[in-house]
Amino acid sequence: MYKIHNLESLKQSLEQNFPKSKLNKLQELPDPLLFKDMQNACLLIKQHIKAQSKILIVGDYDVDGVMAVSVLKHFFTAINYPVSSYIPNRFSDGYGLSEHILAKHDANLVITVDNGISSFKAAQYAKDHDINLIITDHHSIGEQLPVADAMINPLQKSCQFPYKNICGTLISWYLLCALNRHFKANIIAKDLLDLVAIATIADVMPLLDLNLLVVKKGLECLAKSQQPFVLALKQYFRKSYFSSEDLAFKICPKLNAAGRMQDANLALDFINSSDLSIAYERLQQLLALNKERKAIEHDILRAAKTKIGANPKQQVLVVWGEN
Repeated sequence: MYKIHNLESLKQSLEQNFPKSKLNKLQELPDPLLFKDMQNACLLIKQHIKAQSKILIVGDYDVDGVMAVSVLKHFFTAINYPVSSYIPNRFSDGYGLSEHILAKHDANLVITVDNGISSFKAAQYAKDHDINLIITDHHSIGEQLPVADAMINPLQKSCQFPYKNICGTLISWYLLCALNRHFKANIIAKDLLDLVAIATIADVMPLLDLNLLVVKKGLECLAKSQQPFVLALKQYFRKSYFSSEDLAFKICPKLNAAGRMQDANLALDFINSSDLSIAYERLQQLLALNKERKAIEHDILRAAKTKIGANPKQQVLVVWGEN
């Protein structure tokens, strides 16, 4: 039975299901050092920078992973310290940090973003080969954790950070904020919230409290941004600003297509484009990959429907195929 609402009861029902945000201004954001191991991570990074070590950032091949890499690299660019980044290829590398990724990169310090919490073998390899490892991740934690010099994940029981359901890029952004303070780098961190907003929407985080605030502020950043990749998107979509729906249904699928169909570094290169013409050219590549993705998904759906037949009797159907 549907309940008939008058305006007052409808308002009460909405307030119960969508409570008012506890955060309304960026000044109210929780402190970065509330994350377990955040201070340890900053000190370790400082130690390796002082020693002129080789630092490698390893991301994930989805939108969240790409944005997390881009955010953290922004810090090292700001302090003029060279770092390498690697986003595993879905087809040749598989998911996340692995032993063969560590073996082919001569790094003294590895920082994962949006992955690493399940990389037990790779973490042990790092320890055995005297490679320091900082894991930043937001995925679920099992009974055991991989060995690491620092573990930044709000889902750890001993982590005091109050918001648990956040994306990997927001954790990467918080690490940037902590490093910015530690190194007195004068980075305007709020200007990177456009990347955080895109990742938060792409990873389907609940738009409440912290997530809601960073998405709101991130959309404001996108509207004002003069970054080549943003200008290319505005030009292509003929829009001067974007809504969260635009991110979810127009922009994120195109960024995701790179990692799904070919290589997520195409999306990273697009985000880091140096001028509008390069950004627009790279956007065309992403559009072509997304078109290919949609065609393949259409073929898969058609094949699945053919297997099911015209009048399936079951309410729940599981269909599989070789390809």
